[in-house]
Amino acid sequence: MHGGDVTHLRQRLGTRSTQLLDFSANLNPLPLPLDICAAVLSSVDELAHYPDPQCRALNAAIAAWLAIDPRWVVSGNGSEQLIWWLPRALQAQRVVLNVPAYLDYQRAAALWELPVVELPLDRERDFALDLATLAATVQPGDLVWIGHPNNPTGRLAELDVLKPLIAAHPKVWWAVDEAFIDFVAAADSALQWQQPNVIVARSLTKIFALPGLRLGFMVMPPALAVRLHAHLPAWSVNTFAQVIGTQILSASWLDDYLQTTRREIAKQREQLSGALTTLGIRITSSCANYLLLELPLPLPSAPVIAETLLMQHAIAVRVCTNYNGLNERFVRIAIRSEQENQHLIAALQTVLA
Repeated sequence: MHGGDVTHLRQRLGTRSTQLLDFSANLNPLPLPLDICAAVLSSVDELAHYPDPQCRALNAAIAAWLAIDPRWVVSGNGSEQLIWWLPRALQAQRVVLNVPAYLDYQRAAALWELPVVELPLDRERDFALDLATLAATVQPGDLVWIGHPNNPTGRLAELDVLKPLIAAHPKVWWAVDEAFIDFVAAADSALQWQQPNVIVARSLTKIFALPGLRLGFMVMPPALAVRLHAHLPAWSVNTFAQVIGTQILSASWLDDYLQTTRREIAKQREQLSGALTTLGIRITSSCANYLLLELPLPLPSAPVIAETLLMQHAIAVRVCTNYNGLNERFVRIAIRSEQENQHLIAALQTVLA
């Protein structure tokens, strides 16, 4: 179960569905410039042809944006598609997860019948990555997933400490998931390493709030990129996704849009964290565009709070009971606009009262 299932949520709300505020999906609250609509309209005629199976223009735009060689880029139908195929392309022997972690790492491992080794992150250490335990656990043939920032905690990995660990285990595959890193100001990226055993996953649908488009990519050594691409269906990335992705990453307003997003997310995250803390809710130290909340006793459980928020206030939040390493006391919320965040706080005050 993921967040953002607005079809189901609207069905439950019935006639009140237009009032829905979705805090369950971690998307940019800032709208994109309207010239993206023009890009969609201009590409309609291209629907008479198959999409470019190699995503040449899109991969070139991604590479130019990140200042890397386009041969290192593999685009997919969302980063989720690439996450599911990566273990197969790598011929991984095990999957190592620092839990709680994004659910599809484990689902992909189950699909390919790979054993999963879970390393629980310590709540008392604010779910910080335990590199000592990780170093003692990994073995050749492993695929290790590192969230940077982690989903659902929002914690960044310490890349300066992680890099020598990766170098010390060259026969281990290290996948660094940076799906939300574009929301973080001045964050270091594993992209700069370009090590032969490192894969970096990125999403274009979170930062640009286009989850219905399905567009993500991975960066990896060219030989491995060829191998992963060979596992994908021929036309994974549709024409609209390729055109819009290329247009966004080549737009003159891109840098300003990203900088404005980061400033606004940081501002709203601080305000929202402060307001939630005054309600007696414990907040994990997040650098991302979402917060992991722990509801202490005697507050109601997360499923109860979520149900009340939805049915009484038309607000959706992400219950985290299906994350390994969490329980019914945890909820994840996205950071949205100031007005929407204030609406959530007011609703929580009513519910918790």
